[in-house]
Amino acid sequence: MANIRSKDFLSDMERKINSIRQFASDRVFGGVTLADLESARTASLNARTDIQHAENAMIALRNHRQESDRHYEGLMRRAVAGLIADPDFGPDSDAYDAMGYTRYKERKRRTTKPRREPEDS
Repeated sequence: MANIRSKDFLSDMERKINSIRQFASDRVFGGVTLADLESARTASLNARTDIQHAENAMIALRNHRQESDRHYEGLMRRAVAGLIADPDFGPDSDAYDAMGYTRYKERKRRTTKPRREPEDS
C-alpha cells in the first residue's frame, strides 16, 4: 500500500527504481523486471496526473456554479423588485407569497419591551 504522503511515496519509488536501474537493470527479482517496475511507475504517475486534471476541472466547475448562482440571484432580486412595483401584483400578492416572502400586510410590527423600573437597593 502506498504511503499516505504522496510526495514521500514518489521520491521513494524513484529512489528504488534508480537503484535497481543502476545496479541490476538486467536482473529479475521475484519474477519482477525493471521494465515491470517502470511500467507500474508510469501507470501510477499517469493516475496522479489524471487526478490533478480532475481536481482542476472540479475547481473550475465550482467557480462556474458560483458565478451562475450570483447571476441568478441578481436577476431574481430584479424580478422580485419588479413584482413588488407591478400594480397587478405587489407586495401583498399571491405570487409574492408563493415565492416564500411574507406579505406586507401580514408582517408583525416590532413591539417595544416595557421599561423596567430601577430597583431600589
